[in-house]
Amino acid sequence: MGDTPTEMILQQGHTHAVGIKMFSNYALQFEIIGLFLTVAIVGSIVLAKTPFTEKGIHR
Repeated sequence: MGDTPTEMILQQGHTHAVGIKMFSNYALQFEIIGLFLTVAIVGSIVLAKTPFTEKGIHR
């Protein structure tokens, strides 16, 4: 895990070490990706709810 001490990985496990790295060293990137995913979900809901009109036909 890069600069993560081997003793920490052996004591706490790989999953815990990945969690610590992700939420400490990469917290900003994690937050930005979460924001992008939230915007994408809201955008898809808005697009799904807008009425579709083509040649006067309303759905």
